[in-house]
Amino acid sequence: ENLMYFLRHGLVSHVDYLFVLNSDLRESILIPTRSNIHILRRENSCYDLGSFKVGVEHLEQTLGKTYKRLMMINASVRGPFMPTYTPGCWIDNFLSRLQKDVKLVGTTFNCADRRHVQSQVIAVDRQGYELIAPALACHANLVDAVSNGEIAATRLVRDAGFKVDVMMTSFHAGEKAVDECNTRDINFPNGYYERSIHPYEVMFIKANRLIDDHVLKLYTEWHDSAWDLNSCPTRIS
Repeated sequence: ENLMYFLRHGLVSHVDYLFVLNSDLRESILIPTRSNIHILRRENSCYDLGSFKVGVEHLEQTLGKTYKRLMMINASVRGPFMPTYTPGCWIDNFLSRLQKDVKLVGTTFNCADRRHVQSQVIAVDRQGYELIAPALACHANLVDAVSNGEIAATRLVRDAGFKVDVMMTSFHAGEKAVDECNTRDINFPNGYYERSIHPYEVMFIKANRLIDDHVLKLYTEWHDSAWDLNSCPTRIS
């Protein structure tokens, strides 16, 4: 369902896409055939960040390009969800946050385990991509993928003198908000300051954590049924 939703709402014509598939899709799921949409089928290995690196290298070698800005979205999230009053293309809300001093952007920040940007959705510019390169190794197990991948990416960016950013509002609540935050992993029911985080706050929400399945179902149906919710001029529909 997450992939199907993204195919309905997440495709724009000015972006190159690579779908990394570890298994066959259901016959009902059809990835559009377009010059900017590509597919890589490979074994299920390396976890998210390692697969991200494999995908980037594959696409750059195939197309002969060097991308200045890159994003990774894993299969556990559903989105994009944008409020009706938010204009433009969803992807610009991520890429515009990449600045001279900001080299890694995500949706949520984990305050419980060595404070870090969580990696279900990340955006980097070229410098950021090169900074987090050690975290993009082919990790052998989940513990390694989290400790030396997801958590390490934030440390690598900060150790180089740069900042990270995320969509969640509390991250921006004052200069000490990040250093003093004491929430656990917010991607669980009522894990965000005694409530469940809303899809509109993070744009892509974990769909496998039972965060608020009722809200997720409602907003999926509403966005699927709406005729006027998207103002992105390059959206592929």
